[in-house]
Amino acid sequence: MKYLIVLCLISFQFLLAQTNDAVKRTFDSMYPNAQEAKYSKDENGNYHVLFDIGEKEYEATFDILGNWIKTKMEIEKEELPFNVKKTLESFDGVESHEKVFTPKGEFYECVVFKKNVDYVVFINEKGRVLKKIKEEDYDD
Repeated sequence: MKYLIVLCLISFQFLLAQTNDAVKRTFDSMYPNAQEAKYSKDENGNYHVLFDIGEKEYEATFDILGNWIKTKMEIEKEELPFNVKKTLESFDGVESHEKVFTPKGEFYECVVFKKNVDYVVFINEKGRVLKKIKEEDYDD
């Protein structure tokens, strides 16, 4: 019985090591020019990699098998498309904006406030709000 438990623990550690390798391989193939990559794992088992390319800061997210989920890139207000800027004018203020890349496409994630309530809004390139969530309810 003890032998079986030890074997299971060794197998689990081997699987975990492979998963880390899978994430690293996927990340390295997607972002060969990345600098200062820092890996972490969240409570859901997803891996996050913070890194820089040039002057830009990024965060890529991968599942336990190394499959890419999304990448966020910090951007300045001046870098937002005209239609996104126009949509953001309907709020009282904007606290932050990021461009998000996913396997299904790209959008902008912005933290805004209106009437003293903070929201996270997802806006497509054409300025259409895809989703609006109270910031307190948002689980990245």
